[in-house]
Amino acid sequence: MERIAIHGTVFVPADQRDTLLERARPLVEASRAEEGCLDYSFLADPHDPTCVRIVELWEDEASLRNHFTLPHFAQAGTLMGEFVTERGDITKHLVTWSGGVMDDVAN
Repeated sequence: MERIAIHGTVFVPADQRDTLLERARPLVEASRAEEGCLDYSFLADPHDPTCVRIVELWEDEASLRNHFTLPHFAQAGTLMGEFVTERGDITKHLVTWSGGVMDDVAN
């Protein structure tokens, strides 16, 4: 089964990062409860006090598309608009193989 991974970065004022993460908690929890959501995290980068990393893993494209239609997704956009000073790279990846870190990638 092909899964969908999202990885991204956004930048916020260092003194507001913890506030953003706390206010995002209900949105993260709602997303994690969605059918098809395998992981959904907003994470403080330990090396850059202005950086928040976004990590998501979805069972399939349909689950991700459904996520985009839900009220908490719209709320996340509004929240980001309040805090984000710069949007880094936010990228969607199609995962066609998963295995152990030291395993060879399947061909």
